[in-house]
Amino acid sequence: MDADSGPTEAEARAQLPTSLRMLVEGRDLYGSEGPAGLSMRRLANRVGVALPELYRHYPSRDRLVSAIAAHAWFSFNYDLRRHEDLEPARARLNAMTHDALDFALANPHLWQLMFARRVEESAGSEIVLRRVAETLWSARREEAIRDDTLPPTRYARGWLALVFGCATLHRVGFYDDGELRTTCMWSAGRVLGLA
Repeated sequence: MDADSGPTEAEARAQLPTSLRMLVEGRDLYGSEGPAGLSMRRLANRVGVALPELYRHYPSRDRLVSAIAAHAWFSFNYDLRRHEDLEPARARLNAMTHDALDFALANPHLWQLMFARRVEESAGSEIVLRRVAETLWSARREEAIRDDTLPPTRYARGWLALVFGCATLHRVGFYDDGELRTTCMWSAGRVLGLA
């Protein structure tokens, strides 16, 4: 390691607490190979712990997968947060839509996992819904949203459903890369009633 470059990613991961290292490695396995790529034995080997040690931190594969889904939601929120100071709110919402598509395309297995349960039941999803709802509330105050009959949380769920649907259709070949962004941005504007 060069003194000025800092630790490598592998060295930094080795310094993480065991349960967090398990979560990060599990997320990487699930993210790269999907559900079939994640087994408790494989993860224990990858982290360098005995299988009983893994089960002490995550008593079942389902608990581990739920933790991976929550981590994905928090990572997604972190990406959306980059634009929280962008004004007006409509520009912020457009940037968030692009970031959501970027996240979905870069992490297709995690994206599917995030929506495998009701959004309200997924740890971490609430903060994303709140962030989007706050942006929509700002757009309403700026009069960028024409129809304000629904509360912003309902619009936020609609936005999330739209982005999920567009990304999923892209994944199965319905849209090419260019069509995906054009269609998703146009649809978001229509669904949300942006002026």
